[in-house]
Amino acid sequence: MAKNPSMIRKLIIFTSSLTILLFLSITISSVVFRNKLLGEKYFGKLITNTFYSIAEPLSYFRKLRVSNDNYYDKTEKDFLAYDSINNYPNFLISYRDGTSNYIEIIDPNKEKINKKWVFNLEELRELSYNKENYKNSKGGLNRIKHPLLNLIDSTLVFHNGKAVFKYKKNKELIWVNNEFVAHHAINSDSEGNIYSCGRRFNSEGYDFLPNYEFYGSVLQDDKIFKLDKDSGKILFEKSIINILIENGYFDLLIDDGEFSFDPIHLNDITVAQSDSECWNKDDLLISSRTENIIFLYRPTTNQIIWLKKGPWLNQHDPDFLDGCFVSVFGNDVLDPYKNFNDERIPFEERHFINKNNQLYIVNIKNDSVTTPYNDLFVKAKIKTPTAGQATIFNDSLIFIESTDESKIIMGNKNEVKLEFTKHKNKDRIYFLSWSRLIL
Repeated sequence: MAKNPSMIRKLIIFTSSLTILLFLSITISSVVFRNKLLGEKYFGKLITNTFYSIAEPLSYFRKLRVSNDNYYDKTEKDFLAYDSINNYPNFLISYRDGTSNYIEIIDPNKEKINKKWVFNLEELRELSYNKENYKNSKGGLNRIKHPLLNLIDSTLVFHNGKAVFKYKKNKELIWVNNEFVAHHAINSDSEGNIYSCGRRFNSEGYDFLPNYEFYGSVLQDDKIFKLDKDSGKILFEKSIINILIENGYFDLLIDDGEFSFDPIHLNDITVAQSDSECWNKDDLLISSRTENIIFLYRPTTNQIIWLKKGPWLNQHDPDFLDGCFVSVFGNDVLDPYKNFNDERIPFEERHFINKNNQLYIVNIKNDSVTTPYNDLFVKAKIKTPTAGQATIFNDSLIFIESTDESKIIMGNKNEVKLEFTKHKNKDRIYFLSWSRLIL
């Protein structure tokens, strides 16, 4: 029986149309997710925002990590104890489930939740909206990151990748600041004022960069933002690029003859709570991931007091210790984002220079560096390509969040004492969004 030419023609047209549609979708996605401004320019806001909306649930499912390592317990048990120690401090976690974001105070000694807050991410997105800024647009729910609990009045401060919020313990909103795009770490000074990593909706103008009309909207011009604890108003703002230039470190920005559109990647601002031999109260310890540098900055004089590049790579979470010592969480991972084909590298394929992460202890007086927690990091298999937190407490006991693996470890220099993961069910664990100890 002869085939129907009309049906064959329709099949060819349908297949060709589907192929073209798929090609266009891939092309649009490639442009939109690399540069939203260019996406809006070439495809319009409606198409650009539509692609972001479609990607949101897919992003959520990607962030639910599947436990497939023998190190994990294969049950629904969140706590794995390897020691009878029962004097651990509580810690604060944040995780997302659909449109809800949970913040919990965890008591590891009694293995229970002491306090829980539930925030609606759609409501936070509405509060984040700034009509002058596409980056705080209504597209994308994001997640609550690095919540900060005030132990005196139980207020909560956090950001959702867009704005900074402060709530009373009963979830009554005190203030929201959506004047800039907040990201990464949030910390406070001794008076309770808030320090946030962030960037304005458009970059500052820099003499060494031509064509501001182009780079002004795409350059990730990271800044220090200090917010008033009572009102959320900006008390201090300073560009990291300007800090480096004004202190004679311009060469760090262009040391390979190229200038990245993410030249700083500010991921932490830690505030000195008191004076020491090597720093003053309210000095800032700054981490620039792109430059692999940690530096001590004094806002009152606009001076970089100390700066060190490496031996860490793509580091996070610098902390003040005693005397002249600071700690640095070294991710120590090469090429953390893209390969030669400009595609994202899967987490499990990223190369660690030491096979795992590392905690560096630095004496800023003489630049000496030690790694006293190496055995613990090896035994606990701490291997997060991005993010990561480490806080030393209680006679050398340490708290670690291996963020991309979504696990928390407590231990000493030699061995794991306690492990925590937040299970959704026996096969899946929630993605933790920068936990912290409550001290």
